[in-house]
Amino acid sequence: MNIVNNFRAHVLHHSSAAEKLGKHELALDIVRIKQGKNNKKIAGVIAEVSKDKALFAEANIKLNKLLDKDDKYQTIIAKNPHAETVMQLAALLEKTPDALKQEGIFRISPSSEQANKISSRHMIQNFDELKSMNNVHHIVAHRIKAELQQSMMNKDSDIIDDVVKKCANDATYIPALEELPKQLAEVVKLCQHVITYTDENKMTAKSLAIVLAPRIENSKNAPNDIQNMSERIAKSVEYTETYQTFLERCISQSVAN
Repeated sequence: MNIVNNFRAHVLHHSSAAEKLGKHELALDIVRIKQGKNNKKIAGVIAEVSKDKALFAEANIKLNKLLDKDDKYQTIIAKNPHAETVMQLAALLEKTPDALKQEGIFRISPSSEQANKISSRHMIQNFDELKSMNNVHHIVAHRIKAELQQSMMNKDSDIIDDVVKKCANDATYIPALEELPKQLAEVVKLCQHVITYTDENKMTAKSLAIVLAPRIENSKNAPNDIQNMSERIAKSVEYTETYQTFLERCISQSVAN
């Protein structure tokens, strides 16, 4: 099935196939391209009418159809299902102190079999029933990390990059949650609750930052073009540490009432 969806997404440019592959950014790129073509058609229809008013009735029908398509594209672009999932899962854990007290929460990963056994949607809809399931809290935390990484759109990465740079340039700067993409803000808020149980879960702001940083790094800005391997590794570590510092500062803030 993945072969078919790959063909439909990359060759036929079907956004739905890209979504099925979990490639939300690709799906949005496809939709944006289609929207751009649709906008050109809208401009063309308007230009036709401006030249010949007699075409108004026919053009109006075309224009309404094209505008309906544009509304559809706008709705798709505005959605980020992975971001919504992150926020919903984070809210569930935040309301479950027993989960936050689990030793190694966010650090300990379940087996791939456990992690893939339950969908994010099923977790959200049936969390109360799943609470008694062994390891479920680690499974939910693992899914939050995965969904967070998938939710990182270009605009989200750009916002985070700006804040990370501010942190790197100013040792006193502490980012406000309002400055962050909404899904990351919710995860940070959850982590702020997690560290209130550090004695039980053994997770500090620093350890959580180390775990989460790779999920939000902007690979486009990573120092991959450095030829010398030792230098590239050193720069990569330094690059990752800037994200860790940023997250640690965010998480270390007191939990908002």
